[in-house]
Amino acid sequence: MNTLQFIKINENELLLNLNVNKTVKIKVSISELREFVQKINLDILNEYSVNGPNKKQLDNLKDISYELYNILGFYEISNFLNNLKKNQFNHIKLILDKDTNFIPFEILHDGKDFLSEFIIFSRNFTDFSSLLINDNSKTETNNFIIVGNPSESDDIFDDVIDECNWLSETVKSGFNLFGPYTKKSVNKIELIRLLNIANCFHFSGHFKDGSNSSGWLLNNDVFEVSDINKISCAPDFIYSNSCGETNDLFVYEFLKKGSKSIVSSMGKLPSKRAIEFSRFFYIYFILKGNTIGESFFLAIKDSKNKFGTEDLFWSYYRLHGNPSLKFENKINKNYNVKISNKTKALVSIIFISIIILFLFNFPIRDNSNLEVKNLIIYNIKNSTKTSIKNYKIGDKNIKVNDTL
Repeated sequence: MNTLQFIKINENELLLNLNVNKTVKIKVSISELREFVQKINLDILNEYSVNGPNKKQLDNLKDISYELYNILGFYEISNFLNNLKKNQFNHIKLILDKDTNFIPFEILHDGKDFLSEFIIFSRNFTDFSSLLINDNSKTETNNFIIVGNPSESDDIFDDVIDECNWLSETVKSGFNLFGPYTKKSVNKIELIRLLNIANCFHFSGHFKDGSNSSGWLLNNDVFEVSDINKISCAPDFIYSNSCGETNDLFVYEFLKKGSKSIVSSMGKLPSKRAIEFSRFFYIYFILKGNTIGESFFLAIKDSKNKFGTEDLFWSYYRLHGNPSLKFENKINKNYNVKISNKTKALVSIIFISIIILFLFNFPIRDNSNLEVKNLIIYNIKNSTKTSIKNYKIGDKNIKVNDTL
């Protein structure tokens, strides 16, 4: 797997290190870089979330993302990136610190393509390894827990219910399913308990951004960053389908606590599109047994194919941790296709029709009526040949045995 380290040297310099053998110092003000990235969020992505997709916004995103591509010095490794386009799956492990994690590498544009169209980026942090399997791993318990809209917010109510119901039907035959817990049935204490026993944890709801309090929004409460420390054993996999500008620190704490892989969304993501993306992802990750990195990549591809690249919701998602994580495809191994009575009847009709057509094209004939114009019989005793004209196969008057 390729690695790309991107860390802060000081307030005016960044370090780019590709595969440990190519190092580039990038002279750029960190504060100015943050303002530039914020411009992308405010002028383009927030505009999309309010007014919907249009080609002008897509063109603007391409232009400003290409500027950012050059500001960050990616032109220094352009040959390496171009070679990746020859392959289907290309993994790049991003090694970042808290000062560079805000950079939207996934939407960088090289002048021809978005990097996410041919690269699977997985974010990791320099001060700990999120790829190590912790001693409290719960892979043998196989628990899948679904929590949806615990804040009971009306604006996402129907969409989240649909998402949670679909997901529960998808995973229940292959996991120990808990939930879906919807509405205010989950408070902070119950959420901590569920996180402690989960292998896979799916949260769909609002994320509260704030200087004093930020985290998953509950009913009259917030599951904050500090609450993550109250978990004794973090889930191996977390899917956080929740809007938020400051949830990068939230994700960081879960990885630090021991989670192996996390999919999260950034910014003000429309709930209907958020549901579409999660379905694309889980079809590949759970039903088809792909790795989390491949599932993430293919979900982005399917999103663009179905809704068009100008529908920018694909750009809101981030993958953190181990892209190679996958689960045994127990659903497919134990899955029995249920055929309805109508389908069974249709199959029977088709089968009978084929037999009838076969009989009409290859009718059964009476062998006794088959006639051979000349039957030649060879007599071994006297080495003579006898010719019988107009011989019928069923003719009993001729003693063929006499010639043997």
